[in-house]
Amino acid sequence: MLHGPTEFMHGESRRPINVRGIEVSATDTSQERSLKFARIIFDEMYQFVGILGPDGTLLECNRTALEEGGITPDEVFGKPFWETFWWTVTPKTQDELRAAIARAAQGEVIRYDVDIYARKSSKEIMTMDFSLSPVKDQEGRVVFLIPEGRNITEKKCFEREIAEKNAQIQELLERIKELEEISPEIFANISHELRNPAPATTRMREATEAELKWSQIVIERQIQHMARLLDDLADVSWISRGTVQLRRQQLPLRESLVSAIESVRPIIRGRSHKLTVDIPTEMIYIDADPARFAQIFSKLLTNAAKYTDPGGKIRVHARLEGQNVVITVGDNGAGISRDQLPRVFDLFSQMSSVFEPSEGRLGISLFLVRSLVSLHGGSIEARSDGPGKGSEFIVTFPAKVIATELCPADVPLETHTLQQNVFRVLVVDDNHDSADSCEILLHDAGFDARATYSVSEALLVAEQFRPQAILLNVEMPGINEYEVAKRIRATATGKSVVLIAVTGWGQEDDKRQIEAAGFDHHVKKPIDFANIQHLLESSRRNR
Repeated sequence: MLHGPTEFMHGESRRPINVRGIEVSATDTSQERSLKFARIIFDEMYQFVGILGPDGTLLECNRTALEEGGITPDEVFGKPFWETFWWTVTPKTQDELRAAIARAAQGEVIRYDVDIYARKSSKEIMTMDFSLSPVKDQEGRVVFLIPEGRNITEKKCFEREIAEKNAQIQELLERIKELEEISPEIFANISHELRNPAPATTRMREATEAELKWSQIVIERQIQHMARLLDDLADVSWISRGTVQLRRQQLPLRESLVSAIESVRPIIRGRSHKLTVDIPTEMIYIDADPARFAQIFSKLLTNAAKYTDPGGKIRVHARLEGQNVVITVGDNGAGISRDQLPRVFDLFSQMSSVFEPSEGRLGISLFLVRSLVSLHGGSIEARSDGPGKGSEFIVTFPAKVIATELCPADVPLETHTLQQNVFRVLVVDDNHDSADSCEILLHDAGFDARATYSVSEALLVAEQFRPQAILLNVEMPGINEYEVAKRIRATATGKSVVLIAVTGWGQEDDKRQIEAAGFDHHVKKPIDFANIQHLLESSRRNR
């Protein structure tokens, strides 16, 4: 509804407002005001919009489009639209537009993507989501055409990158399928586990740039996962054929173990595990392939981190026993049932009854670990008191003590150091992809972020991470926003933390309820990351 004659005017003097030569005055009639407002809206629209005659002559277009293109009205008005500067990229581009105008003049709505010139000065090319809509008079005759165009160049770049990544996924699947040791049943399981690309890729035209970036993140993670799986499967193939060649050398035990720990540090840190490391200080050397030694212990540590609850304990202990070094990787995590212990190192053994369904093992990593340890002349044993009671993997390697010389004392073994000068944000969402992608975007924006997938996990992580802001999805199953806020505020770090509720509810009553529960801010789905960033930046400045 339009305001009265003077309600929209600024200042006590009610002076006229002038926009691009259009003067809006308090004395304008309602009809005059409507016409002026319409023209202001038309000219200020960021995307291209215009009016064509049914023959394709450009009669009018918004001034923003002209200014962005560096074009004057005299250069384009009164000319066939396909002859205007924007469309002179190629004769084919012009012919396609002329044909589209002819179809629109018959009453058809046209829409397609097209590359046109963006600026006259540089002849820069942009991709435009272009449409033609017929306007009919009272007798049903097409009297005007409305051309509209939206710059989707960046979006198209996202789409191309996603298409390339999807192609990489397909290539990796084909390469996996070619491995002789992979049966059709195993390949089907692998394909099912990996075929989880972002849903936004199935609806490219409707997807926003934020959704496309999220799709990129998810697919990139898929590619990395598949590449690791392909490496593992290739190792399985080589081991089965007896073609693995070790490049042995004398490795310092302490430095080699620390290097393996560093490779999985992001997983350990992300789940706030407490890691204890006990390695002899003597200069102990092992005769091993550096890459394969790191592979053995990074896989054991990854398993320990992956299947131990947030805040759990992981330990690495090494000791000398005669001419051998015995290295134990233990945890207080999911554990292994007694009947499954004998099969834990079997190729493609399924362990889903022990681990969470979403993280069921394909039974490759531990097979590789045992095989690689055996190739080095060592042995490995798995121990567990049962489900929920943790597990130990005990590796024995031939070793050599050079002397009683001590290792350097400054080898870093701590698992997590808070970034004191970086604003810390904890993300809580049971949708793993949403939480993970939000964590990545926050990192890119300069925040120290952690993703968690439940309230209980978030409370454990918060004890060590000490977040300054928490981004919480209050629509997770079993969530009561009052109770959650109360539990967070009751913790040592929760009293001053900025609580941001993420919800699909957007009514004023919903906002009041969220505020009453103890939250500082309310963000409606789908999340506008720019809004999140603004809230966090404001909180950082005010802390």
